[in-house]
Amino acid sequence: MSKEIMDAVRETCMLVTISFTALGMTRTDKDASEAVTVDNHAVKGAARVVVSRLPGADAHHKAITSVQREAKDIIDKHTMHFERDWRLLPNRRFEALVGELAGVKAKFDKAMVSLEQNASTIINRAHANKGAFNIDVPSEQELIQSYSMETEFRPVPAGDHFRGLPDSTARKLAARLDNRIAENVAAAQNDILDRFRAPVKNFIERMKAYDEREREMAAGKDPGRIGVFRDTVVGNIRDLYNVLKSFNVTDDERLKELGEQVEALAHVNPDDLRKSDSIRDQAVERAKQIAGNLESWLTPIGNVDAQ
Repeated sequence: MSKEIMDAVRETCMLVTISFTALGMTRTDKDASEAVTVDNHAVKGAARVVVSRLPGADAHHKAITSVQREAKDIIDKHTMHFERDWRLLPNRRFEALVGELAGVKAKFDKAMVSLEQNASTIINRAHANKGAFNIDVPSEQELIQSYSMETEFRPVPAGDHFRGLPDSTARKLAARLDNRIAENVAAAQNDILDRFRAPVKNFIERMKAYDEREREMAAGKDPGRIGVFRDTVVGNIRDLYNVLKSFNVTDDERLKELGEQVEALAHVNPDDLRKSDSIRDQAVERAKQIAGNLESWLTPIGNVDAQ
């Protein structure tokens, strides 16, 4: 990957990660585990009884962790995997990402306020519901302080960050860093291609099922709900297409070609697919071509410069 492309990646992208914590919801009851083992004449350690720390009182926990998962899904939608927990975010997606995260952060804050207001009731209910199990119900303080959600942004690292070293050492470290970034970016581009696999495959399968439904109806049979498809069959492809151009940070010819192929498919009207055999047939052929290209493109990453 050339220096020009590496510089372009650094100028047009940033790194983002989201981290969150939540209450550890289970504990092992050693006494109950031993009792189960003895009752079943098993060897010591054969059984382990795991008990909820908030039995019958976990609605707030579920609400908060649901919002955390929603935030992660938003991050994933706007970014490409980079390394470990960090993801590559094209600068042009920043405003859209921050806008969507703001709404989710508001939901998280609201859920946390509700948790704090109801903490005493939650703890009391958990104590009442745990019965004879010997596990520790969290305190109000532990419960409230267990949850967090933070987003962090960083620039893509550059080799000139190595300062105060001999020139030869700095150059070697910079080269290693650039190689690692190049490998991560190449993998990220493949990740974008891979995202299209499932929705394109699903589109082909749903259209095939709808054709069968049409044949059943033409034969005077009632297929019921068999073969019915939702607008999201096209919508999922359209959502990916809308962000595809932002992700082509290295001017990857595969992503260019994919965008051209997907454009017509992404904008086809679902009702037209239901009404017109010819439109449906053309769309399926286009989807099959896309699926074939994806399979040929998504080869194991070897030499990054060959991508």
